[in-house]
Amino acid sequence: MSSLSRRSSFASGAVTSLIGWNALVVLVALLAGWRGAPWALFGAATATALVEVLVLWPLYFTRLRLDRRAVARGALGGALAGLVAFAPWVAILGGTPGAVVVWIATSASAGAAVGGFLAYFFEDDARLARERVETTRDAHWLEPFVFGTAVFAAVCLPRSVDAAVYTALVGAFAGVVAAGVSHFSPDAWKASLPHGLALGAVGAVVGAGVAFLLRHQAVTLATAPTAGAITFAVTLLRGQALAAREVSELRGS
Repeated sequence: MSSLSRRSSFASGAVTSLIGWNALVVLVALLAGWRGAPWALFGAATATALVEVLVLWPLYFTRLRLDRRAVARGALGGALAGLVAFAPWVAILGGTPGAVVVWIATSASAGAAVGGFLAYFFEDDARLARERVETTRDAHWLEPFVFGTAVFAAVCLPRSVDAAVYTALVGAFAGVVAAGVSHFSPDAWKASLPHGLALGAVGAVVGAGVAFLLRHQAVTLATAPTAGAITFAVTLLRGQALAAREVSELRGS
């Protein structure tokens, strides 16, 4: 199994941190009406993400073992790490006192989300190892990020480099939402046309939210709901295929 296929590996942790921080920082900025280039946001989020994962691995998960009784303690550690690591960037991204408060809240939220996910990955991989379960679906955990990014880029057709960066990050986030819906919905729903259409409609709603975030890109207002529905459809179909493979492998073992 490759390092990125194992969710609790350092490589997977770094990717999780990078995606989580960049997506949440950009989402908050767009929600607040940010219209500048994405590079300051990207730099702040990327630097903080790397600091958090470098701190979490040797301190939280090795020495303090916060992966045990995981998510709440991992989230707390992540929030503290996020607040400290993002603090130098607040002065750069901030401005008004209200903006500073928003960035402080964002750093705590992003840090907590990343820390909680890292802890969950550790805990769940340890459980699966104890149960000797071959997790074919879990090995494909990065695919929804790619689905969302690719679909939104293809459908929304960003017309500048800045627009492409924003579209990619927000599209990746939509893919994560689709993955969550796929993961926590019964496998039978993925094979049911009515349920599949209903979940696709949820994707269209998520796409409408993306359209609001990218409202400064005129073309996105019309195309993002379609991109959201397609992202959900692709993710659900992939989940259905992986579920069928798991059933086939269990029957063959």
